Amino acid sequence: MESQGSIDTEPGQGPVALKVRRFVEKPDLATAQEYVRSGRFVWNSGMFVLRPSTLWAELERQQPELLRAFEPVRQNGARDPEIIAQAFDQAASISIDYAVMEGAAQVEVIPALFRWSDVGHWAALDEVSPTDAQGNVVRADAVLDEVKDSVVLSAGSQRVVALSGVEGLVVVDTPDALLVLPRARAQRVRDIVDHLRNAGRDELL
Repeated sequence: MESQGSIDTEPGQGPVALKVRRFVEKPDLATAQEYVRSGRFVWNSGMFVLRPSTLWAELERQQPELLRAFEPVRQNGARDPEIIAQAFDQAASISIDYAVMEGAAQVEVIPALFRWSDVGHWAALDEVSPTDAQGNVVRADAVLDEVKDSVVLSAGSQRVVALSGVEGLVVVDTPDALLVLPRARAQRVRDIVDHLRNAGRDELL
C-alpha cells in the first residue's frame, strides 16, 4: 500500500492513520523491490477493519455478482452455517484483496513495526511453533527416527505416525485423509484440492 505522507513514527506517539493512495496485491518481484526502495509503501498484513455496511457498499460498487451470492446471508442468515456455506459455494473464488481492497475508496493504513507471519502453509508452522533439536514441528503421536526439518501433525487421527530417515517433509494425518509432501511444495496444497474437486471427492475437502 502506498501511503500519503511519511510512514515513519516515533516511539510512544501511538498509531497514526495515513490515507492510502493505492493498494497493490502481490506485485511482481521487480515492482515490489521498487516499492521497498521508494520508502513510500507498507506491507499489507491482511488485517482489515471496516463496518459491514462499508463492505456491502464496496461489493455493490465493485462486485455486484459476488454481493448477490451473499444476499441470503445479509438478509437473514448471518448466524446460519448452512446459509453461509451455500453462499460461499455459489460465490466466485476471489480474495478480499482483489475483490475489494484494490479498488476501495477512502482506505487508511496504520503503519506498525512487529514480527509477522500469516502462516499461509503447513511448512510455515516452525515460525510460530517450537521445534525439536532436529528442527521438526511435531503435533502428533509420532515416532521419528533420524528425521530433520519436518512438520508432523495429527488432526483428529488416533494413529501413530512413524517416519524414518527423511528430511524436509510435511505429514498431516486426519481421520479421512493423509497428506505427505516435501516442505518446498507446501504451497501446492491448492493443486491437490483442485484435483480432489475435479475427481468428485468433495467429502475430503
